[in-house]
Amino acid sequence: MYAYLDRNLTALGPGARFAVWAIRSWVAAIQRRQCPCRALAPGFARHGVESALPHLSMAMAVLNCEAQESLVFRPACHPQVGEHEALLLDLLATSGIRPDPQIRATLALLVTQGGVAPLAIAIDKAATALALGGLRPIAPACTGVRHERP
Repeated sequence: MYAYLDRNLTALGPGARFAVWAIRSWVAAIQRRQCPCRALAPGFARHGVESALPHLSMAMAVLNCEAQESLVFRPACHPQVGEHEALLLDLLATSGIRPDPQIRATLALLVTQGGVAPLAIAIDKAATALALGGLRPIAPACTGVRHERP
């Protein structure tokens, strides 16, 4: 998560930029009272990852309905990644890599107990579909902080 937090979108790879666009666009569609799948379908098709759309939409729907607290997503034009966006990017990047119990423990902090399993499945399927299309988020390299000796 911290590899993404407050990063400028231009510093992210194409998979992470696409995921941020999809997350923010899903939220914007819901706010406009539009079907998010219909609103996002052209973008997913343009990138050849149509199979990821229903799974990402399901993940966002579970978050929308089962979140334990209000989640905050930035507007489409915001240049930096927010906290909840960073968390989702990390989950998409590490799903299938980190052990499932670790992923589910993280999800249990976000959603009610009933939302954990559906969210874990949706994120895993979305991550797999994005990976097959070459758009799985990859964490940017941490530059680190140089400390000079006195």
